[in-house]
Amino acid sequence: QQLKRMLTAARVNPLWGPPTLLVSDAVFVDILSGRLHQAFMETLDGESDPTTALPSAVPEYTEYEAALLGGAGETVNVTFARFEVMGALLADSDREWEDIEEALLPPPVPVDVHGFRLVPHARALEAGERL
Repeated sequence: QQLKRMLTAARVNPLWGPPTLLVSDAVFVDILSGRLHQAFMETLDGESDPTTALPSAVPEYTEYEAALLGGAGETVNVTFARFEVMGALLADSDREWEDIEEALLPPPVPVDVHGFRLVPHARALEAGERL
């Protein structure tokens, strides 16, 4: 019955297609995910403090995601949570806010809003004007 409804929905909505996955691929994904989960759990078990196995940005991102989806209620400021996540990501990658600000400085050559170098018009070049 559920399969029949799914196929009917696929015919009604041409932009939606039922997921296609071979059984052999599903078995491979199941085995791989089991092994990854086992390795992760062994790492957690071997740690004296299990929170060190996770990057510090994971709890911050979880709180930010909950705030975006409305699951955190009115207690979490989304803008503040976004900056907390960014700070945690920078700390995990041994970077500082100054590195981000430096990367956002204007380039030494003129560029358009998409980041492509601006080239003077061909007529100006033909007229012999300097760049």
